[in-house]
Formats: sequence, C-alpha cells, structure tokens
Amino acid sequence: RSRMDKLQQLKQIEALCEQLYLATDPQQRAQVEASLKVDTPSAEALEQCRLILDNSDSHYAQFLACSTLGKFLNEHWNSFAPQQRHEIKMYTMNFLAHRGLKLQNFVLSSAVQLVSRCTKLGWFDGPQMHQNILSDIQSFLDASPEHLILGLIILTNLVQEMCANNAGHLTISQHRKIAISFRDSSLLNAFQIALNYLKQVAAAAPGTAQEQVTALKEQALKLALSCLSFDFIGTSPDESAEDVGTVQIPSHWQSHFEDPGLIPLFLTIYANSTPPTSVSAMECMVQLAAVRRSLFSDTERSKYLNAIMLTIKNVISQRIGLNHQGNHHEFCRLLSRLKCNYQLQDLTSSDLWQEWIALVTEFTISTLKSWQWSPNSVHYLLGLWHRMISSMNYLRKTTTPVMVDELAPKVIEAYMTTRLELVNAILQSGGFEDPLANPETMEEQLEFVATLGRCKYQLTAGFLTSLLDALINSYQSLMRQGDSKQFTSVHNQLSWLVYFSAVLVGGRLAINASDEHDLIDGELSSRVFMLMRLSDGRVQHIVTQEGTCEFKLECAFLFFLQHFRRMYIGDHAITSSKVYTRLNELIGFESHSVVLNVFLAKIQTNFKVWKDCADIVYRTLQLLLDLASGYSSSKLMTKLEVTSQMLIHHTREYVPFLESASGNGGGKYRAMYYGILGKLLFTEELFSRFDDFMLPFEQTASFMLMQPSVEAIRQHQVLVVGFLRDITGLVSSIGQRKAFATFFEWFSPQYSPILGRIAEAFYDVHSVVKPLLVLTGELVWNKFGRLQFEASSPNGVLLFKEASTVLVSYGTRALSLPIKQDAYTERYRGLVLSLDALSKSLSGDYVNFGVISLYHDPCLPDALTVGVKLAVSVPLQDLLAYPKVTKAYFTFIDVMCSNHANVLYSLDTPTLCSIFVALEAGLSSIEASIVSSCCTSLDHLLTLYLAAKKKAERAQAMAAAAQAPAGSTATAAPQPSAALRNALAQMPQLDAHMTAVGAELLPRLMSGIFRGLLSHDGSNQYSLARPLLPLILIIPRVRIAHDPPPARADLLLLRSTVV
Repeated sequence: RSRMDKLQQLKQIEALCEQLYLATDPQQRAQVEASLKVDTPSAEALEQCRLILDNSDSHYAQFLACSTLGKFLNEHWNSFAPQQRHEIKMYTMNFLAHRGLKLQNFVLSSAVQLVSRCTKLGWFDGPQMHQNILSDIQSFLDASPEHLILGLIILTNLVQEMCANNAGHLTISQHRKIAISFRDSSLLNAFQIALNYLKQVAAAAPGTAQEQVTALKEQALKLALSCLSFDFIGTSPDESAEDVGTVQIPSHWQSHFEDPGLIPLFLTIYANSTPPTSVSAMECMVQLAAVRRSLFSDTERSKYLNAIMLTIKNVISQRIGLNHQGNHHEFCRLLSRLKCNYQLQDLTSSDLWQEWIALVTEFTISTLKSWQWSPNSVHYLLGLWHRMISSMNYLRKTTTPVMVDELAPKVIEAYMTTRLELVNAILQSGGFEDPLANPETMEEQLEFVATLGRCKYQLTAGFLTSLLDALINSYQSLMRQGDSKQFTSVHNQLSWLVYFSAVLVGGRLAINASDEHDLIDGELSSRVFMLMRLSDGRVQHIVTQEGTCEFKLECAFLFFLQHFRRMYIGDHAITSSKVYTRLNELIGFESHSVVLNVFLAKIQTNFKVWKDCADIVYRTLQLLLDLASGYSSSKLMTKLEVTSQMLIHHTREYVPFLESASGNGGGKYRAMYYGILGKLLFTEELFSRFDDFMLPFEQTASFMLMQPSVEAIRQHQVLVVGFLRDITGLVSSIGQRKAFATFFEWFSPQYSPILGRIAEAFYDVHSVVKPLLVLTGELVWNKFGRLQFEASSPNGVLLFKEASTVLVSYGTRALSLPIKQDAYTERYRGLVLSLDALSKSLSGDYVNFGVISLYHDPCLPDALTVGVKLAVSVPLQDLLAYPKVTKAYFTFIDVMCSNHANVLYSLDTPTLCSIFVALEAGLSSIEASIVSSCCTSLDHLLTLYLAAKKKAERAQAMAAAAQAPAGSTATAAPQPSAALRNALAQMPQLDAHMTAVGAELLPRLMSGIFRGLLSHDGSNQYSLARPLLPLILIIPRVRIAHDPPPARADLLLLRSTVV
C-alpha cells in the first residue's frame, strides 16, 4: 500500500510539472510553482526527489528533481554532512549511468551540473570523496561509445564549473583555492583525455560510423577548449578583453605543448570537420596561439611560432574552411591573438615572414571587401595591423624586409573604400546594420585607423583628400535637389570621411610628428571646416531629427572637433603649429582664437538647430565642457567676445534647447549647461559679469515669490523645474569660497524662501521634488571647502535654516503619501535625496549647531526628527533591496551617531531597536564602506552610553558622599554638577534602551563583527574592531554564535566570557 501511495504521489507531481512548464496562464503557473516549491532540504523533500529520479519517465519531473537538489546544495550546503554530499553526487552519477542516454538535453544538463557543483563545493571534504572524480568519470569513458560521450560531457562541465565562480556563498579566495587544487591535480589529465580522443578521431578509418566520430570529436574539442580556457592564475579578463589575455599554461605542461604534432592535430581536425565542430577546433587554435611565451625556451618558442604561422599560411593559401562565417571569424581572432602574444621581432625572425605577411595582407583586404559577409571580423584584423605598426618603433634592425609600413596604406585604403560601398548597399537593400547609427561602437574601431593611416601619412591623406574633394563637390551640386536618395548617400559617405579625418588628425603623436604632417592635418581640417559651414547653412532651413543623414554627419562633425581640440587647442596643444599656416592659406583660420570662435559658433548653432535632439545636444555640451575645463582653452575663451555674449544671452530665447529640455526628460542637460557657464563665469576674467548673468534668474525668482498662493505656484511647474535645474548647475560649478559667498549673498535672504514654497507646493510631484532636493543637497555640500564663511558671518546658520525648511516641509508631507505602484519613484528617491542633503548639512563643518541649540531654534531638532522618521520608515527588506537607499541610510545614521547620538537615544525603544537591527544587517554587506559606517555608528552609540553611565555613577557617588553622616572631620563633599545630574536623570531611559537592545541584538552584533574580521580583507579591519571594546564592556557575558564561514571553521573557536 505504501508503494501504491508513492506512485500515486508521483503521478500528481508529474501532472503538476507538466502544468508548470507547459501552462500559458501566468496565474496558473504561479499557483503550481507555489505548490511545488520547497525551500528547506528536509528528509521528505530529498526522498521525493529520489522517488522521481528512480521511477519517473517525465522529463519535466526529472528536471524539477535535479534543479531542486541543485538549489538545496547551493543554498543549504552546510546543512548536509560530508557523507550526505558524497552520496548525492554518487547517486546522481549512477542515475546518469543508467538513464542518462535517454534524458532530454535540459534534464541532462541539470543532472551534470548537479554532479559538478557537488564536486566543487565538497572538494575539500576528503580526498576519497570528491577529488577522485576522474576515476568515477573513467567508468563512463570505458563503457559504450554513448557512455564515452556522456563522460566527456560530464568532464567538460566539471572543468567549466571549477573555473567559474558561480556558487554564491563561496568567497573569491575559497573559489581560487578549489580551482588551484583542481588545476594541479586533475586538469592536465582532463586535457590529456581530450588529446587522446582527438588523436583517435584523426586516425579513424574512413569507414567508421560517422555519427559517433562526429559526436566524439565535438565533445573532445569542447573539453580541450575548456581546459585551454581555464583561469590558471586567477587573472581571467572580462569578455570584452578576452582577446588580449595570455593563456598561463603551467610549466609542467610544457612537454605536451612542445610536441610537434599538437598544432597539426588541431589543423587536421579543423580541415576534416564542418561547422560547428570546425569552429570549435579553430577556437582551440586561438587559445594555443595565446599560450604564454615564457613556457618555451628560445628554440622551442621559434618552433612553436613557426607551426602556428605555417597553419595560418596553409589555411589562407588553401582557403580551408574560410567559406563559413564562423570559421572565418575565429580565424580573424587567431590572427589578432597571435600578435597580442608575440612581438613583431619574433614574427619577422621567422623564415615564413614574407610569405606570411603577404598572405595576411591579401586576406585582410579580401575580408574588408567582403564586409557584408563578415562585419564582426573587421575589428580583429584592424587590431592586428594596429599592433604590428605600433611595434615598428621598437623593432631591432633586421635583414628581413618588414613590409608592414608598405602594406598598411593598401589596407587602410581598402577599409575606407569598403565603408563608402557599405553606405550604398544599406540604402539599396536596407538589410545591413548601419555603423553610423551607433557612433559609440564605430568610434572604438576607428581608433585603429589612426595608426594605420599615419604610417604612410602622405599616401593615406592624399587618398582621403581626393575622396573628400569629390564628395564635397557632389554635395554642393546636390544641395538644391532636396532629400533625394543620392543626396542621402553622399551625406552618409561624407560622414565616414569626416570620421576618418578626425582620427587621422587626432592620431598625431609627439614622437613622430613633423611640420609636414601638420600641414597635411591642415589640408584635411580645412575641408572638414568648409563642409561644416555648408552643412550648417543647410540644416538651419530644415527639420532636424535623430537617425537622418544630417544627424549622422553632425555626429561626425562633433567627433572631429573633439579630436582637433585635443591636438591643436587643448592643454596639450601645439602653440606654434604649421596646421594654422595651412588653415590660414586655405580658409583664413590664422590662430587658435579664430578656430575657437568657429567652435563656439558651431556650439550655438547646434543649440538652436538641434534643440530637440538629445544626443546632439549632449555631444555639443560635452565639447563645450571640455573647452571650458581645459586651462589653456578656458583662458582663450574668456578673452573672446562670443563668450561674453554667451554669459549675457543664456536664456531659452537665445538657447532654444533649454525650453525643449524642460518637457522631454532632458532637463539634466540644463544643469550641465549652466554648470559649464559657471566654470567660465567664476573665472577671474569674467567674475565681474556675475550681476548681469543673474538678471534672468532674479526675474524668475521674483515672479514666483509674487505668486499669492501655493495653488498659483503649481500652475508654473515647467518654470519651477527649469529654475531649479539651472541654479543646480550653476552651484555645482562653484569650487571657491569667494564665488560661493557672492552667490549666497545674491540668493539669501531675498530669493531663498522660494525653495520652501516650492517644497510646500510640489511635495507630491516627483518631477519637481527631485530637482528641488538635488539643489538643496548641492547648496549644503561643502566640497572644496567652499562653505567656509567669515567668523562674524551668519551665512552658515542661514544656509542650514533654509535647507531645514525644505527638508522638513517635504519630509513631513511625503511620509503621509501612500505608495501606489513604484515604491522607489514615489517614496525612496526623495528619501535618498533628503537623507543625502541632511547628511551633507550635518557633516559639512560650516555651522555651529551649539549656537542653534543654545537659542532654541527649532530648525535643527525639526530637521533631525524628520530625517530619523524618513530613515526608519524604510522596511528592512526594502533597505537592503535598493543600493542607493542602503548607502543613504547608513551614511545618515553614521553622521547622526557621530554628532547627534543623543537624538537617537531619545527615540522610543522599538525604533532604536530597528536601527540596531539595520546595523546588524549592514555588517553583512559586501560593500566595505557600508560595513565601516555600521561599525563607526555602533562605536559612537555604545561609547555614548558608556560615557553617560560613567557620569551617572560619578553623580551617584558624589550624592552619596554629600549625604554622609555628620561629625566627620573631612570637608564637605562637593555636589554633582548640572551635567552629572542630567546624566543621572537620563540613565533610566538609557538603561531601558540598552536592556531591550542588549538582550538579543548586541551578542548578534558582536558575532557579526567577528565573522567580518575573519572573512573580509584587511582594508577595514580597524573599523570592524572599533565597536568591540564597547560591546565587551556592555555585554555582561558573551558567547559568540558558532556560525563560522566554512573555509575558516578552524579559526572560529570564539568562546569568550567577559565580565
């Protein structure tokens, strides 16, 4: 009967699994998932998983069982005894041996992952439990051909699991310890297994069953690739940089890589395979080309390099597999990776060099011309040529012709020509991705062009100049024809040529610069400036928008201006350069000042013409910011009349993008714009224009102050948001005491009350609250010591009072608002900004809070009360879920504990306990700064209690002495002071708080600190140790919870009894 019940239960589980993975109704799936979900690894749950795997033929039920076991191991590893872990692994291995051949791929992957994860996590449970995993896998390899392939799958997954740090509860050091142990004991054996089976496949007779051979070949290649891709020394780069890394093969592997048949073996496998198997073989050769050079002696290194170069030569000359895109792409990676690993001197020393470089050049040009077939491979080839040309300066003299500099112009001309062909192909078919539509990605690739183009600069520039002249002439003749298809083509082709001109001009290096090259830069730049003048004259009469050919050309212009600025205007510019000689001859630009005027005129034009295009506005603002941030360029700008006009005419009537930015979410650009103007305004040369600059702000502020009511102010939301963002940008640019004092004298007290009125009117409008609180935080931020007022100045107190008014007005109302949908947008974003502003105010060290308390000004207690209410209103779950909330909360608590801990002790006991609970949670954070803040907060809170306790005991002793019986010859005992009596009066409340907190929380806090000391690195050990002494003195008896990290269990015999 019991077996019948189990089988009935199994059928129910299978039916539920079918519904879980096949149901289309989300609500139904959620209900089924809740019924099947098991959070803890109970004996019953483990038995059900085993029942499913032993008896069920349902693939979905099998997947559920495997994934559940994997979840138990990941989340509750320490709940299993070592013997249980071993039994789970061996049971899964037996399950794979008996039923693995019939499993679906997703079930097989889950089961194999379970074996690998169990092996990794239990690697140090005992040498006979998990470290003999290869012996267990060998039983698969020695069985049937199908089990052989299954064994290779398990072994491949094991290697990948050992390399990746996917187990969340393992620290980096624990992961590396396991990976190194596996590398030293088992990885070479796994690689040898892969090589042996590849040799068998290569030597297999033609009549052998092709399906089994292909499957064996594919799995053996995957295993070999996993071994070669292993993170041998813990320095694995991220995916974006994987093609510049070196494979750090251990020294004891040397004999296997010195085998002359190694490279030919993979070439044979590649040549006799079809994709995707051939792609895997080429990936292995990419890794082999990146094997560290120091593994070999000089002689063996030359042999190894010759073998790789011979392989490349044969593949190109015989076109082996290059008609497939995957093979072609990996082959391009092979070429790039080879140069990353070997010096140009090594390559040119080979007897194959001349033939090799000629074939590589031919292959590169062929690939560039076949852009429609292999667009993603161009990056690797350009990188190869970039590195070869960059290495020529360090090449020792050799009798072998290098030929790289002679062949580079052919490559760059082919690249330029094919980019122009790409434009026409995109317009005709529309089936290709347009690189001009994604300038950021394209610009990364263009940086290689500078190195290739300036190798033989006269040839490249002459070719580019001829293309520019022809297209500019076509542009002028087609301007009257409107937006014809041919005109669009010319537009996009000119965009490419402007990008090429930009990187060539920007590729000027001091070590190889010359007057001749500067003259060539002048030739190219003059044509771009002329084209820019033509384009600006045209776009002022059309509707501009993103994605058009005009937009692409405008991005190219801004890219060119940035590169020209770096070379010939910025801080590192050449003051006396031949480029201006040539520019003066061709277009009349005789000096820096003239060109800078052109820059500023272009910037103003973009603000008018492209006001609705956020991308162009941002790029233009970035150009203006770079000009204003540079020392020499900013000095030049302050002397120009156009700069003075920008500071006078800076409102939306003259800068239309400001009006557009108010309503389309691009308001951050307003703050950026006024931040740039502030950099110029607060210079010595232009500071006298401050009053004129502020006139528009005075008009806006006066208008808002004249509004009779809150409802009237709410009618001008766009005006309010623009004003707040503009002032925020202006204040953010201030970095000097004099400048801030001048601004504050203008702002307060005449216009500062408007902030409180805005907070009162728009407390429930998130689009206004954010810029308001950002401005408040910027005003009270004492960065660069700018808020250091004179000793007789009340400005520090006045500034805090204004900030307090805003925060109290917003905070008291925001707490009463219900959360409807998005908690972060509706509540926590404003809370973060409020706590941030209050933290900056309290820690700014520019206001004497004792004076405020002395005169009983409510601004300080009101601000602190609202800040604490905002902080404790966040549930612990949300506090840990939102990183910005977490940082703002603990920063605020740290500041409060440092300077105003008495306010926290005046809270009710449950609220104070919630703060201690939050501090306990913060001790487990992975952010060192948050852990340090928690420890500092604890230290201040507990030290204040101990100090108050000491004062109270002293007051009691003095009071007892004063009440001693008469008749003593001693003089009368002094009475306790007011401070001591006050401390004595507060002790009952403090003792009640500490009793409630210390009963449970303080021992847990101490346990968390010790765990942090053992598991964290040494960077914040001082901060972690600070609260220990107060904890030891406060807690009568401490027995630290025996809950150590698994890897440091031998160190956690932390039983201490402290009196």
